[in-house]
Amino acid sequence: MNIGTPVPKRVGSSFVALLLAAGVLLPAASEASPVPASALETGVTTPVRISVTDAVTGLPLEEVKITLYWADTAANRAGGRLAGQPVSAAVAPGENGMGLRQVQPEGDYYIVGEKEGYLPYDSRNAGAAGILHAGEAVSSLYAFALTPEKHKYPAYMNGYTDGTFRPEQPVIRAELAVILQRTMSGEPAASDPDFRDIDSGKWLTTGVSVAAAKGWMQGTGGARFEPERAVTRAEMAQILANVYGWPDGSDKAFGDTEGHWAAAAIAAAASHGAMDGYPDGRFRPDRPVTRAETAALVNRLIERPADKGLPMTWSDVPPSYWAYGDVMAASIDHSPSRAR
Repeated sequence: MNIGTPVPKRVGSSFVALLLAAGVLLPAASEASPVPASALETGVTTPVRISVTDAVTGLPLEEVKITLYWADTAANRAGGRLAGQPVSAAVAPGENGMGLRQVQPEGDYYIVGEKEGYLPYDSRNAGAAGILHAGEAVSSLYAFALTPEKHKYPAYMNGYTDGTFRPEQPVIRAELAVILQRTMSGEPAASDPDFRDIDSGKWLTTGVSVAAAKGWMQGTGGARFEPERAVTRAEMAQILANVYGWPDGSDKAFGDTEGHWAAAAIAAAASHGAMDGYPDGRFRPDRPVTRAETAALVNRLIERPADKGLPMTWSDVPPSYWAYGDVMAASIDHSPSRAR
């Protein structure tokens, strides 16, 4: 979902916007910065098509308010154009029913796109690629995406202070409890969990308390939670069945789960598409789940897109790593990369 990333645009001496069939609307003329009559009378229009999509679904958006502003460039400063000032437009019907035509004087612009229910888009965040230049007769397409306000994604996993994520390291019970608390329930627990190996005020206390109070995770006997113990694939299946209230599954069998204590939960997780087996027909229920696998699994369950466009943050998770997009999406506060 990395479509919509702006690329440098060069447009003609008179700025023209022909919106795509998505129906994007351009603002009417403003009195803030009047267009010189010469620009309207002598300019030769050149089309600049603007495509706006939803950063999550990829579908075209309609009724997006597009506003142009003078950019802070040397050319604008030399021409006495004040950075941040809205630029007025003479708007006329578009050609072939494709949208609207907007005539602008020569100069450098940036775009702000706004729509109710979405985070605003500011093309300056794309650096030099987000500046539109009027002055050369070259047609162009400017594409960007708007992020729904509810899809401002907070991180739910953390890296380590040494700059690593340790993707192949098993996820431990304390980490999984915190992940569940952050992604499945934002409410804090009313009291500390009643486990003798969980101290009050620690990073894991609230997560363990919520997971235990919700019935998602139980203790391991003797009033212990064993927060440092690795989570196995069987345990993960049972925990997910607890979280989602899945009934026991019976339509998915694996060669190594018959008689296993978590056989019903494993079948349920498989039948709901949350977990699957290996090509050899086994599930390997006692194999630990890695941190990278946890990120990919949770992202899928909460419908958070893996995002390969996010910057490399952890020294041990290069862009070539199989779960790069999932690890970045789980561990960085972000909006989808194509919306930036």
